[in-house]
Amino acid sequence: MASRNTHSCIRDVLDEDVPNSLWPAPAAAFAPSHDLLARAHAGWERFVGSFEEPSDG
Repeated sequence: MASRNTHSCIRDVLDEDVPNSLWPAPAAAFAPSHDLLARAHAGWERFVGSFEEPSDG
């Protein structure tokens, strides 16, 4: 028997041969804006640039 991710109250109503792929995929709840991604990238670059280079000797 295949494993099911269906809630128990729905599982009894559905036919056992119904594949899980018939259920729609959930939509993304949040998509970051281009401005937010640019600000995060700039902050990351400042953070990485704040480390001192290792000395050779």
